[in-house]
Amino acid sequence: MTPTRLCWFAAILITVTASRAQEQTVVNESFDTAPRSWTYRGAGAASPPVVDGAARLVGADTSAVVQYHTPVRMQAQSDWHMSCRLRQAEGEADGMYGMMFWADAAESYYEFSVQRSGRVRLRIVRGVFNEDVLPWRTIKPIAQNDWLELTIRKQQDAVTCFVNDQPIVTITLLDFTPFGDNAGVLVKGPQQIDVDRFSVVAMPPSPVNVVDGVDEQIKAVNLGSTINTAADESVDCLAPDGSMIFFSRTGHADNTPPITRSDIWVSTRRADGAWSKPVNLGAPVNNAGTNYAIAVTQDLNMLFVNGTYMPDGTLKRGMSVSRRTATGWSAPQPVTIKGFINNSRAMTSHIAADGSFMVLSIETPTTRGGNDLYLSIRMADGTWSEPQNMGDSVNTIGMEVAPFIAADGSSIYFASDGHRGFGGRDIFVIKRLDSSLANWSRPRNLGRGINTADHESFFNVSAKGDSAYFSSQFGSAGKSDIFSIAMPKGAKPEALMAVRGRVIDATTRQPVEADIIYEDLGTGTVAGTARSSPADGSYRVTLKGGVHYGVRAQTQGYYPLSNELDARGLEDYKEVEQDLELSPIVVNVAIRLNNVFFDTGKWELRPESFPELDRLTDFMRTNAQMEIHVSGHTDDVGKDADNLALSKKRAEAVRAYVVEKGIDGLRLSSEGYGETKPLSPNTTDDGRQRNRRVEFTITKK
Repeated sequence: MTPTRLCWFAAILITVTASRAQEQTVVNESFDTAPRSWTYRGAGAASPPVVDGAARLVGADTSAVVQYHTPVRMQAQSDWHMSCRLRQAEGEADGMYGMMFWADAAESYYEFSVQRSGRVRLRIVRGVFNEDVLPWRTIKPIAQNDWLELTIRKQQDAVTCFVNDQPIVTITLLDFTPFGDNAGVLVKGPQQIDVDRFSVVAMPPSPVNVVDGVDEQIKAVNLGSTINTAADESVDCLAPDGSMIFFSRTGHADNTPPITRSDIWVSTRRADGAWSKPVNLGAPVNNAGTNYAIAVTQDLNMLFVNGTYMPDGTLKRGMSVSRRTATGWSAPQPVTIKGFINNSRAMTSHIAADGSFMVLSIETPTTRGGNDLYLSIRMADGTWSEPQNMGDSVNTIGMEVAPFIAADGSSIYFASDGHRGFGGRDIFVIKRLDSSLANWSRPRNLGRGINTADHESFFNVSAKGDSAYFSSQFGSAGKSDIFSIAMPKGAKPEALMAVRGRVIDATTRQPVEADIIYEDLGTGTVAGTARSSPADGSYRVTLKGGVHYGVRAQTQGYYPLSNELDARGLEDYKEVEQDLELSPIVVNVAIRLNNVFFDTGKWELRPESFPELDRLTDFMRTNAQMEIHVSGHTDDVGKDADNLALSKKRAEAVRAYVVEKGIDGLRLSSEGYGETKPLSPNTTDDGRQRNRRVEFTITKK
């Protein structure tokens, strides 16, 4: 705090109270006449005169505090808003005037003030000492004699100050202590201020909207000394499959200097479920700026981080992405978000596991109060759309921060001090109501156990959905620590299928670096992408339930062999190991079409087959001289003649589809071989399934 001598000012103070039963207008003074019940205190004994329906306050060259107030009280749990309409009638442009709130009857108060030149600030005053919560900030200049509306609103633990309905600054009640119950108007410097109206409305607290299945006796578990230290640890992001946790540390001795700024650290979950010793990501991801991770893609090969990395080693506002290489992480490159604006000193955000959209906590001209949540969609060219505010059902006048999109893409968790909770910033969840990104449920509080009277934030849910990780100061070893806790039933994300494996050459069985594409076979649309590791060909994808998927790897010089993953009817989390093969483009080697489907005993192609056959068609268009032979095969169940006829008709159905799509029929031949060319013995269900297939062979390149 900086000692400051207050001079040339006068003040009217009004203490306010709220009804305990219902919304109530507590003060509604229009100053048509001098109110009888108010007391004036300060230099000179006269009450301010009423001039043309306004109380006129005259600032003078004096250090005395002038008060004009009536004693009433405010319920601590109530929401409220107070507003004042005032103008500068005479005085210089740098004269300061505004509202006082949370004031005692003497010299301690919160000051929300403006200057006509176009500046606004929020300050805590304790006698001759003061502390800026918001230093002078530029706003639109105010013409002399123009009426100005100043408003202060409290909603849950958020208190936001507005100028002409434009939010200026938000504070959290937990972090600031009121001095008293008085509120009023402040004038400092030789000027005349007219006060036309001062009103206060109080609202009783609404109930907390808690998710189902909350066990209030459940206890969060500190991750212990392996992860938490005397420094400040905050969860940044959890890998979609739960295998890695990225977090930021502030004030740790092993941070990149200066250690008072945060670095990104990572820990890997071991086979026994414990977390490994964290590793600092080091340069070039960590530098002298404030470093923290935003999201890691499901293949663990792309890490989105805070800030735009400049050549001189500094960070500017924005977002960057670093890519995993065989030797570490690459230098972060800027992420382009169209129309990006952030007036806040901080930004938190997260990206969906499938990379299709992100949620950002930022402040823009459309923000309701403090930071709001915004949606941005990934465009076809890899850039991101202009962020759109998620609306009044999600955002409040308070701070909505630290969003996390669960791996299902349908559940978003975030921290807020504006929604009804248990104190400080609580964790809330919203659910996607349809296939669009426009409609979300109203936020629900995750309940006591997860939420306390202190701040909770940076809430990350495991892919399994049974547990979560978050940061809290409650019960921490140092500053903020990382905790885990069981998830309430009503807050769990949808069931997921976690798939992992390797991409390999079908002939040599060696690992291959490739793109991973997974598509909805029902609609033929791409559901997401990933990439295999450049080191060992490993890949990971997380798939939500209710969809029949085709998954394939794709890279230059190979034909992609698609696999089927059926997540329809998925009710619980499931892990699947499945390698993806790539077939070299060579002559006389059979390539299986895994995602070609027929009903039992039928040869009509089912619609789920079309994406696979469309790729075959495109493959032949790209290789205009290529000729292929399509072959159909069955197991040994049934009569030999029937199997032979069925295999011929299925092979011909595939050929006919490709020809119908515009490929010259002379480039394709087809034949059915029935059960004569098995790949496996027909003694097991798996063996018979492997033998039921349609293949093609390149006969001419």
